[in-house]
Amino acid sequence: MIRAQSLPRMEEQKGTPPSRMQEHKDTLLRELLIETIRKQKQGIVAPLLKYCYIGKGADRFFELTRNDSYTTTESELGLFIKEQRRLMYTFENIFPFTLFALGTGDGRKIVKLAEMASQTANPNRSSLGFIGVDISAEMLLVARSLFQEKRIKFSDERYYVYDFENKSDFFNLAYFSLADAVHRKILFVITGNTLANIPDHFAFLRQLADYITMNAALSKHEKDRHERAKPELHFLVSLELGIPDREKIIQEYASPEDITFLSTPLELLGLNADNGRIEITFSEEKKRIEANYICERTILLDNLIFRHGETILVGFSYKFDYNELNQILKDTRFSVELELMSEDKKHVLLVLKDK
Repeated sequence: MIRAQSLPRMEEQKGTPPSRMQEHKDTLLRELLIETIRKQKQGIVAPLLKYCYIGKGADRFFELTRNDSYTTTESELGLFIKEQRRLMYTFENIFPFTLFALGTGDGRKIVKLAEMASQTANPNRSSLGFIGVDISAEMLLVARSLFQEKRIKFSDERYYVYDFENKSDFFNLAYFSLADAVHRKILFVITGNTLANIPDHFAFLRQLADYITMNAALSKHEKDRHERAKPELHFLVSLELGIPDREKIIQEYASPEDITFLSTPLELLGLNADNGRIEITFSEEKKRIEANYICERTILLDNLIFRHGETILVGFSYKFDYNELNQILKDTRFSVELELMSEDKKHVLLVLKDK
């Protein structure tokens, strides 16, 4: 398990030689990867994708998002700009609130959202709080540097390294959303298709909302007469919808830059083009794009044996159509406050509220 922790300040990262520190990180990460693959062997859905963003994977992802083959970030930013007025109106009605980024990434989208929030007419617009969560400390450092470069000011800001798919970290995540958020209103931001990369996707949001509400009630009870209003939870979610042309989807996910990025955790395990390959497919049954490492010779990982033709699930991303998405929202009891669609009908941006 990756330990949940505050992001250290730049000046605090001293004392240990960089080579030794990296060697230690690689050892811990390799153990996590082996454990994840062991779960796959047991039939548990446990992709490696989240570990692609750690270490040099952060640099690779940074390069990937600036490649023409990767359209998600630019499409989302374009949607933010195109629908800026409607988003600002939504923010204006929520203020004061804390932006809580689940999967902060490089911070570019948070910058745009924060800039919009600061331009609303609400007198509380200067009291925007921020909590950034990511499995990759490297990505959080990139985001924080960008906020400083763009002079983005938050009334309060905190950063945590969390694996929010891990149950222990999930509960910590829900707890800190109450303990660290300076406002009772929280806007969770989940962009970059992050939600579609999680096995339980919207059920994850439902569980998060339920746990926060329950924890708030317990906290109020434990503090006797200390009054604390029930938290008001909103979710800004961006998703890439499925399109009929499956081959086009596969091509977009099979660019050389994508394959290099997806190879990051495999390389740490000694898996490369000499003993296998990454194959991108679309599963009609599961409605998702999948990346699998296909073994082309017998491979021994610790005490795990993979024979020729066996696969390791690197990652996947669900691609719902519009009707499926609406049914999921009904099942998870979220009300839709705002729905925005990109011009090419590939991306949808939703602002949800917990009922």
